[in-house]
Amino acid sequence: MPTSDESPRIAFHSVDAEALAGEGRALTELVVELGAEQVVDGAEHLPADGWRVLHRYSPDSVVVGAPEVASGERRWWLGQLQHAYLDQEPDGPPAAPRAVVMMDPLPHPVRPSRAERRRALELRWPADGFPSSIEVVNRGSAPVELFSSELVVLGVVTEPGTAEFSFGYSDYGMLGETVTVPSGGSRVVPVRVITASGAALVPGSFELHPVLVDSGLRGAAVPFEVTAELVARLRG
Repeated sequence: MPTSDESPRIAFHSVDAEALAGEGRALTELVVELGAEQVVDGAEHLPADGWRVLHRYSPDSVVVGAPEVASGERRWWLGQLQHAYLDQEPDGPPAAPRAVVMMDPLPHPVRPSRAERRRALELRWPADGFPSSIEVVNRGSAPVELFSSELVVLGVVTEPGTAEFSFGYSDYGMLGETVTVPSGGSRVVPVRVITASGAALVPGSFELHPVLVDSGLRGAAVPFEVTAELVARLRG
C-alpha cells in the first residue's frame, strides 16, 4: 500500500488512489455507515452519488469524497467526519459532541503526491538575498501547481555537519492561493530561519538547511553565522 508520501493529494489530504477509481455510492448511505447524524454545510449542491472513503486519519476522523466533471475538468467534493459541538450555547453547560460530516464549500482537483513534487522541484540559494529568500525551481517537464501554503520554506539552523534533524512547524491547515511554477522556471520565496529541535540559539558558526515544508524537499546546507542581533530577533 502506498504511503501518504506517495499517495495523490486532494486539497491537503493524502488520498487512496484505489478509492479514486472506485464507483462510490449514495451520500446518505455513507453518512449512516460512518455513524454521523447529519451533513453540515453545502449539502444542497453536492452530488447525491459517487461517494467513498478517501482517507482515514482515525476512526473519528474520516475524509470522504465524490467526483464531479465540469467544463471538461474532473474535481472532487470533500467532506470530513468529525465530532463537533454544534449544540453548545455561549453561556450554557458543556454540550456533548456530535458526529457530523463537514463539507468543503468547493471541489478540488487531484494533485501529485509529495514524492512526485520532490522529484520535480529543487531549492537553490540565489546570488542575492541570502538567507532571506530562496528559489523553488521546477526541473520537471510539466508545470507544478502548489498552494501558497505549500511554498513555505524554513531555514533550519544546525551544528556544522548535521545530517539528520527535526523541527516544529504548523500551518493551521490553510491552503492559500494557487501558485504555478512553470517547467524550467522558478519562484523566489521567503525563508523563515528557525533552529532545529533541541538546538541552542546562540551566536556562532552553524549550518543552514533549507526545507520546503509540505513536501519535505531539502536543499543544500550552507555555512551560516548566527549573530547576537539574529538571536534577539528570533527570540522576540
